Amino acid sequence: MGRNQTSYHLEDYLPLLEQRPRAIYDAAPVKQNIPYEVLQKLKEEQSPKEKVISILRCYSKKLHEDDSMNIKDVVVVKPVDLHQYDSLCIGKEVNE
Repeated sequence: MGRNQTSYHLEDYLPLLEQRPRAIYDAAPVKQNIPYEVLQKLKEEQSPKEKVISILRCYSKKLHEDDSMNIKDVVVVKPVDLHQYDSLCIGKEVNE
């Protein structure tokens, strides 16, 4: 993600979308996570609310699985000698 970009997690919005099904096709979390072609097909077919929510849940689960599979530790932690720091805190001088 870059600066000043919003990332929506679809699974967080599903309960709200179930309560407000008319908002599904215009909701930012849906537009960001579901391919445009899929949304168009659902609109054209005038799919029932339950079917659309079910499809959103499947996509949400798939997105979550993909995210957990791609986690990589990109931070390299170098070992640090804390003896100098410890001696500063105690007030002792460090003999090198």
